[in-house]
Amino acid sequence: MTDTPTAPGRRGELRFSTMAWLLTALLLAAAPHASKLPIWLSGLFVVSICWRLAIAMGFAPFPNRWLLMAATIGTALATVVDYGMLIGPESGTALLVGMSGLKLLETRDRRDCGLAVLLGYLLVVTWFFHAQEVQAGLYLVASVTVLTCALVAGATVDRNATWRDPIRPALILLVQALPFAFLLFLLVPRIHGPLWALPNQGDAGITGIDDSMTPGAIARLAESSRVAFRTRFGGAPPGREKLYWRGPVLTRFDGRTWTRGAPSIAGSPGYQPLSKAVEYSVILEPHGQRWLFALDLPSKAPARATLNREYELLWQTPIDRLLMYRVRSHPEYRQSMQLAPPERASNLHFPPGSNPLTRNLGEQWRKANLTAWERVERALSLYRQQPFVYTLSPPIAQIDASDRFLFETKRGFCEHFASSFVLLMRAAGVPARVITGYQGGEMNTLGKYLIVRQSDAHAWAEVWIQDTGWVRVDPTAAVAPERIELGVHAAVAERSRMIFGTRVDLGWLHRVALAWDTLNNHWNEWVVGYGAESQRTLLAKLGISESGRAGLLAGLLLGMPLCALAVWLLANWCGQRSQPRNPTAIAYERFCARLGKLGLERGTAESPRAFATRAAGARPDLQRDIHEITELYATLRFAPGADDRLFAVFQRRVSKFRPKNQPRRA
Repeated sequence: MTDTPTAPGRRGELRFSTMAWLLTALLLAAAPHASKLPIWLSGLFVVSICWRLAIAMGFAPFPNRWLLMAATIGTALATVVDYGMLIGPESGTALLVGMSGLKLLETRDRRDCGLAVLLGYLLVVTWFFHAQEVQAGLYLVASVTVLTCALVAGATVDRNATWRDPIRPALILLVQALPFAFLLFLLVPRIHGPLWALPNQGDAGITGIDDSMTPGAIARLAESSRVAFRTRFGGAPPGREKLYWRGPVLTRFDGRTWTRGAPSIAGSPGYQPLSKAVEYSVILEPHGQRWLFALDLPSKAPARATLNREYELLWQTPIDRLLMYRVRSHPEYRQSMQLAPPERASNLHFPPGSNPLTRNLGEQWRKANLTAWERVERALSLYRQQPFVYTLSPPIAQIDASDRFLFETKRGFCEHFASSFVLLMRAAGVPARVITGYQGGEMNTLGKYLIVRQSDAHAWAEVWIQDTGWVRVDPTAAVAPERIELGVHAAVAERSRMIFGTRVDLGWLHRVALAWDTLNNHWNEWVVGYGAESQRTLLAKLGISESGRAGLLAGLLLGMPLCALAVWLLANWCGQRSQPRNPTAIAYERFCARLGKLGLERGTAESPRAFATRAAGARPDLQRDIHEITELYATLRFAPGADDRLFAVFQRRVSKFRPKNQPRRA
């Protein structure tokens, strides 16, 4: 059906279907921002949508110009009060949402419609300040499609156009724009960082491994199935028992909490590899801290990162966006460094008055003249021989947590085992420290990469052995070896608390989850994570050197005209194959088709009136309907001044024309 204009008499007046497209498009563009906006601003936008809909339906007038001016100034002032500024990602987005709603209340003609659509496109772009996931991308593609439909509807002048007519031209426009967008995405020089180089503010409150460790901290992470990072290996991945993803190194202990020590000198002291190097790339989710995660031990730091004496990989700034980096590690190694006196003192420190039972046991081993390895074995034997339990719900101890864990409750998670073991070693005279990070991961066989989740968070220990260096010791493995071999879900007693993690095999649901994660990973690798390094790699494959900025410029200058030529040729080819059809002619063809079912086929060169005369002669019972519909068609197609109301009458008559075959006479 056709539409009536919303403002009769105005030049370039808008039809109701155009306003329906525009209101829907702006509502879709603004909807994702609702959770980030003040309630009053969301309310203002909804009121503007409803008011403009009432205007389009003829139930309300346009607001007074002075009222609109007052609302505009009030919105700006209220935004300043809420955000403290007008310039900035959050305040600017809020102001844009408010002004988009108010713009609708003065949208009267095609020019206003075009400006409102442009505001909608800006709203779509600003959502990438908060979300860059694949689902956000799919939603925003849908929003852009509807906005383009609104743009086409606003530019359409055919009074017989229906609400469906803008869909096909809008899709053609978007398809024509794809080559240009793809070329610009590939060849425009990238700055360091992934898509937009904007912080992922949607994850600002999400953290993983922290720079400190208190009893229960890692146990809380173990209940989360949130992805920490994904890893793709260059060859066969190491065995699961070697997948120790190194993070912060904790050396200071105040009696309850472990923290990182003083900043050490950048630059690793070096080690002797005892195995073949493992090369892999990591896509790290934002966690708000500086450290990267790598397998023990990384050989060198990625670009824009540093590697210190503790073999911590540190990024230049807190990681508040998706980050891609490549690392080479050696799972088996021997260190040749010497432990400096300050480092030895730091890694032997035992807080006075803290955990006296732990201290006494360690001192007994030290006085027994045992070697360092024998003291390590004494501690591991203690965990194996005593009834220790690996659990997500250990008892909480405010003071002397190690004493209570070792000699009373014997129930704890990995941080309890690592902390008590390090304290035992320090009391026994063996330098030791706590390492936090992740252990293991789940291989996604669909995407052929490893998924490491927060539930893989783990803590282990390192001890200093003369002439060997730092050696990893995992006391958790002495109590729950299945934690290392199968994962935390197989080791803890409280498996029901982890049922919603995708690690638990739920049949086809698990396969669907892995397929969705594969899609997310491809999106991260090729879209969100397409930064300067990825661009250099791609251009090298295309034969453009890293320093060939002239090559980039030449590619753009040559590629844009080629894209334009290809789009022009495609548009002409499509235009020749499918010319736009008049809705009046489409309805008339439907009328002729219904007569054709009665055996009254219209001839190729037969005029509408001649066909009507012949058909009416064959079916006198339909004579009136045939002639009236034909005259309506002729008036709409060839007579000047035909209006939308006449077209509506014509459509109704055609829709009701459903004749049946006459019964045969006996």
